[in-house]
Amino acid sequence: MENSLWFANQRTTALQLLRQSLQWHDAAASTINARYLNPHESDSADMLHAFKEQHNTLDVVRSQVKTAKTRMLQAGHANEQVEKHHHYVVAEMNRASQEYEQGRKFESLARSSVPNVFQLIAKANATE
Repeated sequence: MENSLWFANQRTTALQLLRQSLQWHDAAASTINARYLNPHESDSADMLHAFKEQHNTLDVVRSQVKTAKTRMLQAGHANEQVEKHHHYVVAEMNRASQEYEQGRKFESLARSSVPNVFQLIAKANATE
């Protein structure tokens, strides 16, 4: 891209230098200058300006794409960590749920045993 910009600038400059070296002052020269060469000079300047802007914009876009790729990799690594922690949390929640259910069973067993315990205490007190 740099070479293309440089080459276009060189060709435009060469044409304008050639034009300046040819000093014709007749009606045909005026017509050619007005119709072709003057517009070419301004169009060339506009073209070179647009070309430079496009080149600069492409540099910015390349940089932004590189940054986006870096951010995408970082996001991928962060996602892996989140998934790893999520799996750990799910496993811990399952284990906690199982322990909770086991605790409820033990509580239920203990509650169902309370009347029997009171009967045994009462029986033991009665035999004394």
